[in-house]
Amino acid sequence: MCENGTYGSGCHEICGHCIQGNNSCSTIDGHCKDGCQEGWKGEKCNIGCESGTYGPGCKDLCGNCLNGSNSCSTKDGKCIGGCLAGYKGDTCKLGIRNFALNKFAHQSSTVFYNGFQWTADKAVDGNDNGSNPAISRTCSATNLSLGNHTWEVDIGFQIMVKSIIVYGRTTEDDQLSGFQVFVGNNSNPWTSDPPVTKQQSSNHKHVFASINSACRFVSVVRWNQAILTLCEVVVEGECLDGVFSEFCNLTCGKCNEGRPCDKDSGTCPSGCDRGWKGTRCDMRLQETALTTDAIGGIVGAVIVVVVIIITLVIAVVKWKRRRAKTDQTIQMVAIDSPRKDNEKSETYLNIGKRVSEVDYSNVYANTNLDKSSTEFYQTLDDAAQNDASVYSVIKDTENPTKAKVCSSVDYAEQLLSIEKEMKSIEKKKNDLILTKKKLLNKLAKSESIAK
Repeated sequence: MCENGTYGSGCHEICGHCIQGNNSCSTIDGHCKDGCQEGWKGEKCNIGCESGTYGPGCKDLCGNCLNGSNSCSTKDGKCIGGCLAGYKGDTCKLGIRNFALNKFAHQSSTVFYNGFQWTADKAVDGNDNGSNPAISRTCSATNLSLGNHTWEVDIGFQIMVKSIIVYGRTTEDDQLSGFQVFVGNNSNPWTSDPPVTKQQSSNHKHVFASINSACRFVSVVRWNQAILTLCEVVVEGECLDGVFSEFCNLTCGKCNEGRPCDKDSGTCPSGCDRGWKGTRCDMRLQETALTTDAIGGIVGAVIVVVVIIITLVIAVVKWKRRRAKTDQTIQMVAIDSPRKDNEKSETYLNIGKRVSEVDYSNVYANTNLDKSSTEFYQTLDDAAQNDASVYSVIKDTENPTKAKVCSSVDYAEQLLSIEKEMKSIEKKKNDLILTKKKLLNKLAKSESIAK
């Protein structure tokens, strides 16, 4: 195995810029399991960020740098040359900044003067210079009729408003005098919320500071006047606690003790809460362990199932073998003991006796039968005796102590052979009985003739 900081065949490859240090990559393939350091990307964290991107894994885009969006540091996104107008902070996109810049604005009416439309969006274009009449065309203005004149900007989402700065025309202060500023979470907050307090005013610049209100809409209202002119409305604020990014739409990770993350980068200055890691504390420390445990659990479950299946198969095979042996034993009993041995001997011997008990000498003496008849009876008697000997052979074959049983197939063959022999003997027996009857009839006739 390779030493920490190296990997690959022969351990000649050097680890990249892993977030946990250059010695924390896999010693097998060099990948950085916890991610990359700022300014690097790729599985091995050995590819630098392209221009216009920065941060861990190069996932963040440069802000509104003065020298262009591709001029920030690929490591931390800092704009070395400063920010464009309306942006603040090292990255020129977050922190305390003007959330009203280039956002949607509308007003109660619009004046058309000298061939120029003084529309509401001119008050959020980033140009607050109203001293020159030509430049003043970057201002918004309502018409000249008397009444309540209103102007409003929609930030698009809730922010923590810190301060509001309203710029008017330097030469036309009367077009802004007596105005009020309202903030709220519903359009036209001047209809339901109280106005914010003005802190200071000098010439054409009016500052409303220390507002510290979570809101989305900002309205400027002039009551019962002839015109409302605004050259720029700056709404300075920051994301609410718990969210970050340019549009305050990303949720903070698990910072230590539930503290808010940096509203610019999402990092946790106080470190991560227990069980969490990463620059934004959004990765669980137990993630790898849990994954390993889950895999181990699955493998263990599969092994248990396989063992159970194997056990069941073995049990079934043993049961079948045991049953087969039992069946063979039953077949052996059925073959070996249909009758008692002494009963077989008696039966078979009696067949011979019944025929041979005839008094051949009397028959010969009392009849005119010739010697050949006597020889016939003797042959019959011998046949009966032969039958008995045949049955004795069968009896001996059926004796389990003498017959060697090899398998159920052997038993079946022996049984068929025995059945055939028994049928043959039964036929001979019937033939002998019939012959006996015929001889007895002849004998009776002979005795009758003799009388």
